[in-house]
Amino acid sequence: MPITDKQKELRKKHIGASESAAILGLSPYKTPYDVWLLKTGKVESPASVGEAGDIGNMIEDGLLDYGASELGVRILKNQFRVHTNGILSATHDALVVDVMEGMEAKTSGIMSFATKDEWGDNGTDQVPSHIIIQCQHQALVSNLDLVHVPALIGGRGRLMFRIERSESICEIILEKVTAFWEDNVQKDIPPEGTPSLNIIRLRKREPGLTLPISADIVLKWRDLEAKRKEAVKAEDEAKAACLSAMGDAEIGESDAGNVVVQKVEVNRLDTKALKAEHPDIAEKFTKKSETTRVTFKKARLLKA
Repeated sequence: MPITDKQKELRKKHIGASESAAILGLSPYKTPYDVWLLKTGKVESPASVGEAGDIGNMIEDGLLDYGASELGVRILKNQFRVHTNGILSATHDALVVDVMEGMEAKTSGIMSFATKDEWGDNGTDQVPSHIIIQCQHQALVSNLDLVHVPALIGGRGRLMFRIERSESICEIILEKVTAFWEDNVQKDIPPEGTPSLNIIRLRKREPGLTLPISADIVLKWRDLEAKRKEAVKAEDEAKAACLSAMGDAEIGESDAGNVVVQKVEVNRLDTKALKAEHPDIAEKFTKKSETTRVTFKKARLLKA
């Protein structure tokens, strides 16, 4: 379920369970640099979690109920806790009543089945590494013995996993996260490595401020962009060659696989007509947001 505004404010003061994996270099979504940007207030958390994230939030409550039913327990949902050191925190999807156990609902591969093999057999602890770290972080913060993971996996359905507390992993998390907080966040020193583009592009910037940067990194970006455009053009030409070879056919067969052409019906809102015929409704449901666009401009030649 989406966290509250109060919980968002509390999270800024601590390192959360999902951020531990990033600090340890095990998150597929964030880098340590991203966490530093967020914790030092240089960027605000992105408002959108994407369609897959929205779907996960929508069905989280049902997964927790499923998990409680499978275990025959009562749970308290959406519980926020802080570790005794005041640095680590955890927003538990649920805590199990009367025992030192938690519950973390997960969805994976909802938009495609690509991640279904990252999860092991039902009832095991065979889950992606970043989820193991997240659960161990929660166990550390709230002194839990076990975290249950009810999950909906694309192509596999509902499964239940269990992550038992590991003292060795908890010690690593406590050491690394505490050091990150004290050495990087409090001293405002960025960690090694690079941030994610979707995070760094949101960094707060001072209007009109100009600073020198290395020409090498600019040239590397421009070179990779040119290669990407060439690759896209070459891919389009190869795809067009396949369609040309198919003539009027919907399916082209080959030893390498089949090329299939399908009609897809797409419904789009005619915003121009809506604004013209119902301007009040259009204005009411228009959400304004800000983003950033990264562009390249040639350097001006200095006069002799």
